[in-house]
Amino acid sequence: MPRGKSVTKLLLDSSQATLFAGIEIHNKPHIDYRYPTSVLLIINAWELALKAYVYKYIGIKRIYERDKKHTISFSKALILVRDHINTTKKIKYSR
Repeated sequence: MPRGKSVTKLLLDSSQATLFAGIEIHNKPHIDYRYPTSVLLIINAWELALKAYVYKYIGIKRIYERDKKHTISFSKALILVRDHINTTKKIKYSR
């Protein structure tokens, strides 16, 4: 039985689609609330990309909150990615 797409790939595909949707809405001249809508979509695209990074490089369980009902917030994902990148650079440069 063939396997489906990986979770990381699905998150990145969703991130890309959301980013393009935000750009599309921003470029439409006659849409009410186009600026707030495009900002929300672009922030959501970044959130999905950060969660894909966390899922792939930090750990599968790290994108879920303790109650397992929700995924982590944008700010928590950003902190996890920042900390992981900073520790990886320190290890790389100390060799």
